[in-house]
Amino acid sequence: MKKIIFFVLLAVSPVYADGYEVLPESEAHIILNQCSREVPVIEGTWMPPLSVIEELEANLYKLQELEAVACCGYGRLEKNLNEYFRQYTGIITGGERLVYINGMPADRQKSKPVTVTVCDGGKNYWGAVYDPKMKEFDKLAFNGEI
Repeated sequence: MKKIIFFVLLAVSPVYADGYEVLPESEAHIILNQCSREVPVIEGTWMPPLSVIEELEANLYKLQELEAVACCGYGRLEKNLNEYFRQYTGIITGGERLVYINGMPADRQKSKPVTVTVCDGGKNYWGAVYDPKMKEFDKLAFNGEI
């Protein structure tokens, strides 16, 4: 039997839309505290404007082409992206303003916005990075499995 541990903290979300939410800067360190997948090392945070999020959403289909090559799961996303709820937070890495994506099953997110970190859960839980300058995704990483 798989064991999934949930750590949930209430958050005030400045943008909440069907399928995703943009977390405030104060939540970036929480969302990057994943216990069973690699996450980027950050230098700081920023609040991505709605135009960046709209571009990200328009390019979301590119995530289906990305392959995870780091621990703890390998391969591609197995479900349609509409089956995942996504949390976005602005991060600064290598001097670049990027957006970190925290993906989870769409039915996992309830009506109240919360910052979600999950231990294990396999390919149902994943993270990736979006570069608004290049309009590309990178660093897809899946949670581990028990």
